[in-house]
Amino acid sequence: MHFSASLIIGIFFANAFNEPAFTLFGALLGGFFIDGDHLFDHWIVLGIKNFKLKDFFAGKSFKKSNKVYVLFHGWEYPLLISFVTFAAVTDKASAAFLIAFAVSLLAHLIIDTLTNEVKPLGYSVLYRVIHNFDKKHITTKSRRRN
Repeated sequence: MHFSASLIIGIFFANAFNEPAFTLFGALLGGFFIDGDHLFDHWIVLGIKNFKLKDFFAGKSFKKSNKVYVLFHGWEYPLLISFVTFAAVTDKASAAFLIAFAVSLLAHLIIDTLTNEVKPLGYSVLYRVIHNFDKKHITTKSRRRN
């Protein structure tokens, strides 16, 4: 779902800015590859040497630690990137990349919020920091039972 949404957003902004490759890369980076931060959560809890794909996709690190870090997942990022882009970026290719990145990340967060049983504030980095990344403050009750 993330890949498809990012691809659509990337194609839209690539056509809007006439910057196809760079813009598409920004969209895929912001909307799809951003999930690389799940590896950090997994490795910090279970270690790099013990990596098992089955455990990774089952979310074993979240279950074992009761923490949710996902440091690249944050409502603050698209807002900050958009502000900086509109306030300071004058190069068209860079602006296209950053806008596609921000919109794809925003789409990613919306999809995750709707499909991962995460409270809307659960994808705020500040909220997670305030609550010490504690899973009980980030996920819904049905998700905490897992």
